Amino acid sequence: MLPGMAGSDPAPVTLVLGDEELLAERAVSGVVAAARAADSGVEVHDLMGSKVTPGELTQLTSPSLFGDRSVVVIRSAQDLPKDVINEIVTYAKQPSDDTVLVLAHPGGVKGKALVDGVKKAGAAVITINKVTKAG
Repeated sequence: MLPGMAGSDPAPVTLVLGDEELLAERAVSGVVAAARAADSGVEVHDLMGSKVTPGELTQLTSPSLFGDRSVVVIRSAQDLPKDVINEIVTYAKQPSDDTVLVLAHPGGVKGKALVDGVKKAGAAVITINKVTKAG
C-alpha cells in the first residue's frame, strides 16, 4: 500500500513526483486501481503531457450527463504547454467530484509551475525517490 492511499476513494488530484519510472508507474496504477475499486465503470484517459491541448482537460473533467466517473492520467507532465498548466492548476483548486486527475512529473525544473501550483491547490503528492542502492 502506498503512503496516502487508504482504502478509500483516491484524492481528486494526485501528483506523482519523481523519475524512478517503475515506482512512478506503480503509484499511478495504484491511484487508477483505487478509482476502479470505488467505481468499476470508471473511464480512464491516459495522456502524454506534450500532446494535451488547451481545453482538453476541461472537456475530460466536465460532468457527464450519465454521472460517469473518470480518471485522467497525464504522463510526462513536465511537457505540458504553459496554458494547459494554468488550466490544470486552476482545475486543481476546485476539482470535479466525478474525476480523478493523476499527474506524473519526473521532478526537476521543467514544469515547476505545475508542481508548485497543484501542491498549493492541495493536491495529494506521492514522492518517488530514486533507488540509489539495492536494499
